[in-house]
Amino acid sequence: MPASNEADAPAELRTGEVTVRATTLPTARLNPAMARQYAIAPDADSVLLVIGMRRGPQSQEASVAGRVSASASDLLGNRQTIELREIRSEDFIDYVGTARVSMPDTLRFEIVAKPDGAPVATLRFHRDFFP
Repeated sequence: MPASNEADAPAELRTGEVTVRATTLPTARLNPAMARQYAIAPDADSVLLVIGMRRGPQSQEASVAGRVSASASDLLGNRQTIELREIRSEDFIDYVGTARVSMPDTLRFEIVAKPDGAPVATLRFHRDFFP
C-alpha cells in the first residue's frame, strides 16, 4: 500500500507482527550528529534512506534484524540500487543508504524487507525532492 507523499512522514507497512518503516531526507539537511552517526557526507544531490523494522506496540517497539534491499527510480525511469548498511545504536537497528537525485525530482522507492520471524514485505512509496 503506498504511503502518503508528506515529505517528513515515514512510509510504513505491516508484515505479521513487524512494522517496516522508511524515511527519507536530503543529505544536505543532515545535522552534524546524524551525519556522523550514519557516516554520510552531506551532499546537494543525494538523499538518505533510513529503514527500520520494529515489533510491538508503537510506544514499546523493539528492533528486528533481517534482510533488506532497496532501489529508487526517478520520473524518467532511471533505476538505482541503494546499497544499505546496518547501523546499530543502543537498542535499535536501522538500515541506511543514499540515493542520487537531481532536484527537483520525484523518486519512487521499493524496499523488500525480510524481518527475522516475519514474512517478506515489499514497501513502495514516492517522495518529491526540491532544492
